[in-house]
Amino acid sequence: MAHPDPDLLAGLARQLSAQPDLHAIWERVVQATLSQVDGAEHAGITLLSHKSVSTPVATSELVHHVDEQQYTIGEGPCLTAALQAEPIVQVNDLSTDPRWPLLAEAAAHLGIRSMLSYQLYTDTDTIGSLNVYATATKAFTDEAVHTGELLATYTAIAAAATTANAALRAALDARDVIGQAKGILMNRCKITAEQAFDLLIDASQHTNRKLKEVAADLAETGELTYRRITPMTGTPHLSVADGLRQLRLSDTELWNRYLALGGTGDLTRLRHHAHGNDCPDRHDHNIIAQALNEAFLDQGHDHPVAYRHLYQHDESRRNQEPGTRTESGSADGEDPGVRG
Repeated sequence: MAHPDPDLLAGLARQLSAQPDLHAIWERVVQATLSQVDGAEHAGITLLSHKSVSTPVATSELVHHVDEQQYTIGEGPCLTAALQAEPIVQVNDLSTDPRWPLLAEAAAHLGIRSMLSYQLYTDTDTIGSLNVYATATKAFTDEAVHTGELLATYTAIAAAATTANAALRAALDARDVIGQAKGILMNRCKITAEQAFDLLIDASQHTNRKLKEVAADLAETGELTYRRITPMTGTPHLSVADGLRQLRLSDTELWNRYLALGGTGDLTRLRHHAHGNDCPDRHDHNIIAQALNEAFLDQGHDHPVAYRHLYQHDESRRNQEPGTRTESGSADGEDPGVRG
C-alpha cells in the first residue's frame, strides 16, 4: 500500500475511542497497522505493568517469539521504546544493528529484519509500545514511519480515555460501599462521617487490606474485623510528599484513588496538597494518605504513609454494642466495631 487513507485513519481514531476496553483497542490497532503501514507484515503491543512486560495482543505467533526474546535478554526495540523514552525506534536490519547485539542472533533465526517501535504514552504515564515487524531489510519508508506514529498517537489517546473511564467507574463503586460502611458505623457508634472513616482506615491499616474490602465486609456482615494475616512491618512514618515520590505515582492516578475513597477535591487542589505546597485539613490528609498506602499495598508493602490524628472510639462505649472481631478473630459480642 503506497499511501495511507486519511479518511480511514480519521475513522480509526473515532473507532479506537469507542472501544469498550484496552484489549479491544490493542486488537483494533494491530489490525489497522497491517493495513495502513506500508511494509508491515506483523504487529503487536508491548504492555508495561508494575511487575512485568508482556505482549497481550499480536497478529502472529512470530511476534510473540520475537518479543519473548527481547523480554528474556532485556534488550530490543520494544523495550527501548517503552522504557527509555524514545518515541520512535526504527530498525533497518535487526540482525546487524549494534544497539542490541544480544538480540541479533535470535532475530536472524526468527527471520525478522526490520522493526518500528512507537512509545505509547500520555501526559502522565508510559503504557508500552506499538511494534511493527517485517522480514525484509529497510522495509519502512519515511511515510510508513509517519503513519505508524499517527496510529500510536491515536492508540495512546484512546487508551488513556478508556483507563480514565474505568477508573472513574471503579471509584464510584468504591465510594458507594464505603458510604454504606460509614453509615453503619455512624448509626451504631453515634459518631460523625469523618470519625467513621477514621475507624475504617484504622481497620484497613491493622488488617493490611484496602479500605474498600474492609467496608464491603462491614456492609455484608455488620462486623469490623481487626484480624491480621501478616505482621506489621513498622509504624507509618512517611509524609504524603515522600510517599508520592517513592511510588512514582502520577497525579491523575492518585486523584482516581482519592475519589474512590470519598475525596471531593479537584485535581489541582489535590496536586497542591500531595506535593506539600499547602496543608490540607486533617480529614483530607487522611484520605490522601490512605490512597497512597493502598498503592503501596498493591506493590506488596505495608502502610508507610502517616495519618494525622486518627479518631479512636471512646473506651467507655466499647463494651456497649455488638459487632466487631478482635485481632485474634474471636467474636467480641460487646464491641461496637472499634478496635481498642
